[in-house]
Amino acid sequence: MWASIRESGEWRGEIWNRKKSGELYPQLLTISTVLDESSEPSGYVGVFADISELKRNEEQLRRVAHYDPLTDLPNRLLFGEALEKCIVRCQRQPREFALLALNLDGFKAINDTLGHTCGDLLLHDVAERLLSATRAVDTVGRLSGDEFLVLLEETTGPQSVVPVIEKLLDVFRRPFNLADQEIFVTASIGVCFYPHDGDGITDLLQHADAALVAAKREGKNTYTFFSQKHSQSSTLQLFIQNVVRTGQIDDYFCLVYQPQVDMQTGAIIGTEALIRFRERAGFAMAPDEFIPVIEQSSVIRDIGCWVLNTACAQLRSWQQSGLEPGCMAVNVAANHLRHPSFMDAVTRAIDQSGIDPGQLELEITERIASEPSQDVLDTLCELRTMGVSISIDDFGTGYSSLSYLHRLPIDRIKIDRAFVSGLPDSRDNVSVTTAIIAVANSLELAVIAEGIETEEQERFLLYLRCRYAQGFLYGKPQAAADLAQVLQRSSSGVPA
Repeated sequence: MWASIRESGEWRGEIWNRKKSGELYPQLLTISTVLDESSEPSGYVGVFADISELKRNEEQLRRVAHYDPLTDLPNRLLFGEALEKCIVRCQRQPREFALLALNLDGFKAINDTLGHTCGDLLLHDVAERLLSATRAVDTVGRLSGDEFLVLLEETTGPQSVVPVIEKLLDVFRRPFNLADQEIFVTASIGVCFYPHDGDGITDLLQHADAALVAAKREGKNTYTFFSQKHSQSSTLQLFIQNVVRTGQIDDYFCLVYQPQVDMQTGAIIGTEALIRFRERAGFAMAPDEFIPVIEQSSVIRDIGCWVLNTACAQLRSWQQSGLEPGCMAVNVAANHLRHPSFMDAVTRAIDQSGIDPGQLELEITERIASEPSQDVLDTLCELRTMGVSISIDDFGTGYSSLSYLHRLPIDRIKIDRAFVSGLPDSRDNVSVTTAIIAVANSLELAVIAEGIETEEQERFLLYLRCRYAQGFLYGKPQAAADLAQVLQRSSSGVPA
């Protein structure tokens, strides 16, 4: 603390204090140096702020972000963290583990016939049975819908997991009591092994899912071990590498742009650049399927630089046409941000396009923001000094602690569409969204909500003091020429 005060004249940190009643509560303490006429320290001023409410919001966000509210199982995020830790342990002391993807057979028919309430009860009961069939050392999580994941540690090949798999399938031989009737449900399971089938989270999840699809094809109520013939991911990675190394990025990839608006005025205040496959690429894949493959590929820097250059050049082109698109937001992959050449790539994109650095906004994931290395922190500070804005994308989905927000040079946070989609009817989504906006406002950070599709959502977010938004209500991701027409109408005062 004193070292910081001596060096910078200020220190900020969290402390615990005690009320008159004896109750402990957290405070944010800021100590500033008071200088005399000769610029020598003459005293210190301390400012205290009660952050009890902030901590309560933090705990609420932590719970919602890490656990599935229906089954109380680890959700995708927390399960991913457990999987990542398991990989690290197995790298230090070489051993293997198994990852199982489990999906109910015919779940949609149950939902359609008995209703979603019975469907939810079934998922809750399935979770309890899966927990009873696994060891304490294993991890059971709910991915989404009727998809579950099981992490079996310390395995020794396929034969060692067969008894566990059969035990998992056995729990479905007993009927489930739903709506005063007995319902029989079966499940299919896909299995892959670390490190034989993959040594990273993305590959393992994709391969377990590919094996699950194969089990469904084989008649359901069974299990299948992964083999390379199941994997489109490997083919896609090779394809992407070939495209980059043969200089054909422009031929197979394109950027589309989605407007960001001021909900109070309706004005377009920015656009987000999003990468897509061109039709000729021949991959009928959703962005959330192929983008993780790109981000984990060996050519992510090449594609990341192409996105930066293309987006900045497009922004300049609009400006030269007399349009006012606002800022250009570009997503940055973790592996690209961490690379020593990243600052050069950003500087080059700005210089070559001729845009003002303040017109570029870089979006980083919450995982990077919450656990930044010193190199990443230095890079973010350097970007901020240049005038480039920094935002945290999909805020709330990778949540660990709010304490990092006041330490990082960030300008804006984006509320993930997963929380916006349930507004204003979902109590959990309302609570989380309200907490995020309150925290952001207290730290003087701008907030933009993603995935706005209805005017009701817009009105509710404005009520919560969230001013900026992005979503299908204002425009889908579209080609540059199409968005230019929207910008032209906007500048003419014609509704988009």
